[in-house]
Amino acid sequence: MADYYLSRIKIASIALILLIFLIIAINLPKFKEEAYLSPDYQVRGVVTNLWLDSSKLERLEEHRINYLFVDIGELNKNGIVNSSSEEIISFLERVATYENSKGYLFIVLPYSRILMEEYNFSEQFEDNLIISYGNLIKLGFDGVYLDIEEVSIERREDYLEFVKKLRTNLTDENYLSVHSGILDNVWTKDFYEDISETADLIVIPSYGVGTLNEEEYRTYVSNQVKQLAKLDPYTKAKLVLEIPSHRNPPETIENSLLAYNKALDEIENTKFIGTSIYSEWTMDGNEWKNYKEFIE
Repeated sequence: MADYYLSRIKIASIALILLIFLIIAINLPKFKEEAYLSPDYQVRGVVTNLWLDSSKLERLEEHRINYLFVDIGELNKNGIVNSSSEEIISFLERVATYENSKGYLFIVLPYSRILMEEYNFSEQFEDNLIISYGNLIKLGFDGVYLDIEEVSIERREDYLEFVKKLRTNLTDENYLSVHSGILDNVWTKDFYEDISETADLIVIPSYGVGTLNEEEYRTYVSNQVKQLAKLDPYTKAKLVLEIPSHRNPPETIENSLLAYNKALDEIENTKFIGTSIYSEWTMDGNEWKNYKEFIE
């Protein structure tokens, strides 16, 4: 008789766990949207790829990473993602299984690095790219991370028009994040504000700034943050500083975060809501230690 009741208890426990997982899975989109709309919401992102496994997801949770900017591989010349659906689905299933088992939420956004000078942004290319992003969202991504690099002054309007076109093909629940350039003669404050009217997040690199010593680098990053923090607070986009783990000193996570924190301590910030690491696969134990020290 005791074995009978023990068996019934085990069955009931398993059923309860399955029900909890189901409730979490059904409500994940709602939970994500409510978290993002919270006034104290902070982005802690990382650039990763389709080979991210469960052990690495555990480390990301440990450091409270909540955004995954996922490199899904190259596009072909027609704007179509080369990676197979099976490979992408396998990645999304690993993330969903982890989320459901841990009750931890990631916002997962796909990207392919697109060099503007290497692709012909014809109407067909743009339409195919938008269709590809739409298909990725149907598979389970939360939106899009648009990484178009080396935008020239002459192509700024083309770039802006494509961002608007992409936005009109997404729903209000889909996040549109864009990777920008550093504040310069192409990515001017006016251009940032134009993009801010359409995108939800703008991710700004804090690297690739030339030959500087440590003090000059920190000053440079700090000044970038101070200037961009003053963008029109009524535009849509919030800002995220991308911090490097793939560069040589002085372009390091420690220096970048020191400059970021110092800048925000000195100004009234209306735009920045966090940072993102480039990249997960180049992070070592010491960099994770520095990240944890300066991010909390």
